[in-house]
Amino acid sequence: MTAAEVRELLTDIQSRYLGEIVEQIWQLDRLEVRARARAGDLQRLRVGAVGDAASLLCAPEWSGRA
Repeated sequence: MTAAEVRELLTDIQSRYLGEIVEQIWQLDRLEVRARARAGDLQRLRVGAVGDAASLLCAPEWSGRA
């Protein structure tokens, strides 16, 4: 295989697959953004649940101060 044939083959591969690779990267980026948003949502839910539990434990009817 000559250098020109190799260059032509690489150009063909690049033109054929580069668009697909870029699209996959964009999709992964979007998935990462959504995953980070979900993680933030879960963190807020956890903090809220801990706060709710603390409020319940400090309530007079639960602490024996009623």
